Order: sequence, then structure tokens, then C-alpha cells
Amino acid sequence: MSERNVVEKVPSELSLSRTSPPVGSVLPMTAGSAAQVLLAHADRDDAERLLAEAAFPATALAQVRRRGWAASVAERESGVASVSAPDAGSTAKVGPDLDKVVADAAKYAKGKNAAAYIKESIENPNAFVVPGFPKGTMPQTFGQQLSPTQISALVKFLIASGGGGGGKKK
Repeated sequence: MSERNVVEKVPSELSLSRTSPPVGSVLPMTAGSAAQVLLAHADRDDAERLLAEAAFPATALAQVRRRGWAASVAERESGVASVSAPDAGSTAKVGPDLDKVVADAAKYAKGKNAAAYIKESIENPNAFVVPGFPKGTMPQTFGQQLSPTQISALVKFLIASGGGGGGKKK
């Protein structure tokens, strides 16, 4: 279990997906958010063996098990961030529903437009916490790790896929 395979890819109209590895790619289990999710739920011996070479610490796996998702910034490729969670069909709630981020902005943003609300949520995730979730649920370091251009692209992606048009129809 030192590698993982890309077996499916959901196409996107947005440029953020251009860095996605193609179906059939073989990737290491030592970097990236998907690797963290898989190792967090893997056999303990396999996980410990791979952690010696991993770009993330063992504490990251405990966090994945606790919060239900993993985030990665520049672990596999410089300038690339990713978020992964097991079982996309799950009804479990580990964080606010990003499919409803535009509606949440209208509900909670106190006069800000959706883009400003989302940008602030990335740069200062505890400035406002969606009711029902504790502070610290969302990644706390994206504001420092992502460039303004990357944050802008992420905001556009979340608006398009989160109820603001341009995303995959449900």
C-alpha cells in the first residue's frame, strides 16, 4: 500500500481542475489530502511505515479521523491545494455544506456579497462560524499558504459549485 490509483475524475468547467492527475495515474501515499484520508483509515502498520516518508505528520491522520476530512497545500505539487473526505455519498456532517455556501453567505454575511464572505472565510475562518460547527472546523492556514490569485480562484470555484451558477447541476 505505498501507492494509490486515480480511478475516477469529475470534470469541471473551472480552471482549478487542470492540475488534477488523469485517471490511471499512480500517486504516492505519502503526500496529498487523499493520501491522508486513506492512511487515516488504513491498517496501523501500513500507516506507520509510510509516515516515515510522508509530507504530513502523524498528527494529521488523527485530525482526519476526528474531523472527517484532510487538507493539503503544496504536498504533492507546488502551488496546489486540495481537500479530501472519505465517502462523498455520506450524509455525515463534518463541516458546513459547501454546496450551499452562496445561500449561507446570503444568510450570514451581514451585508457582504458571497465573494467577500467566502474570501474572509478562507483568510480568517473563525471570523464567522456557521451555527452547529465549532471554531477550528475549517482549515486555519489557507489564508497564509495560498496566494491572492489562488484564493481568488478558490472563491470563484466555490461560488460556481456552491449555488452561484456555473457548477455541476444536482
